[in-house]
Amino acid sequence: MDLVKIMIPPGFDGPQKANPAPCANTEVYLRRIPNKNRGTLLQITSYEMGTRLANVPEEELGNRAEHHLLEFLAAIELKRTSFNASTPTRLLLGGLPAACVEWTGDTDNRQMSGVMYCAIVGTVAVTLHTQGYSDSPERDRSEAISAIEAVTFR
Repeated sequence: MDLVKIMIPPGFDGPQKANPAPCANTEVYLRRIPNKNRGTLLQITSYEMGTRLANVPEEELGNRAEHHLLEFLAAIELKRTSFNASTPTRLLLGGLPAACVEWTGDTDNRQMSGVMYCAIVGTVAVTLHTQGYSDSPERDRSEAISAIEAVTFR
């Protein structure tokens, strides 16, 4: 993804690329749990918002990042039961105002948890997301979060 520069941790296989919508591009990386067909996901998605984000004042970027983060989080919630999310927090990501939320939920009777970030880069909303199962090694999640929090944008 040309807009996002991220160092993918060793052992995360990918990218698998997708275009889930005409304005969206996704790259997915996965570090599998040994001997299982699941693991920890690291996903980067860019959404070209065009005029919706054109000329947004810099002091408004954090609010917009949080707004879009909650929109994207809603899509995760639809695929989970027993879903719970933290209140979004604000931070700088790659030097830009951003928002972050942690969540938990179940899928296929398995507990999952994740952390999703969103930053606005020009007219693009960028989400960086990691999620894993309760039996995923904590190190995998920690390495994915470290990679996300060290991201730079072009």
